[in-house]
Amino acid sequence: PDIWFDDVDPKDIEAAIGPEAAEVARRKLGLRTGQFKRSVEQVLVKEKSSDGLTRAVAMDCEMVGVGPSGEDSIVARVSIVNRFGKCVYDKYVKPTEEVTDYRTAVSGIRPEHLKKGEDFKTVQKEVADILNGRILVGHAVHNDLKVMWPQIGALSSK
Repeated sequence: PDIWFDDVDPKDIEAAIGPEAAEVARRKLGLRTGQFKRSVEQVLVKEKSSDGLTRAVAMDCEMVGVGPSGEDSIVARVSIVNRFGKCVYDKYVKPTEEVTDYRTAVSGIRPEHLKKGEDFKTVQKEVADILNGRILVGHAVHNDLKVMWPQIGALSSK
């Protein structure tokens, strides 16, 4: 199984995941409170992770610049992962306007990616279907929602 880090003090893990989650992990491993004989990997890695959709998903949109100065944004790529970090959706989007700044250094987007992209309305519908009834997490996800559904305006997000 993959693990993102190793050589982490069990006390740091408990501080990061909270005492309740740490207690659940200890119980699953048959350990007493304060006892961490097994490896960090056994506590953190979910060996039976799912490749499919989960109740919680994370989304990230890469954007390109449009307009005279390239300051306005439109979506160029949408990626969604499940709670285990497995990619469940990843598509480039054909631009709906002329791209004036690909922002390649930040976005990784190049003109050839968008030539093979899907129609924005198709991606918008597919993403809406995936997100419907799920918990969405992400960094600055309000920006992603704004470019995916510009007609909605201000969105409520927590």
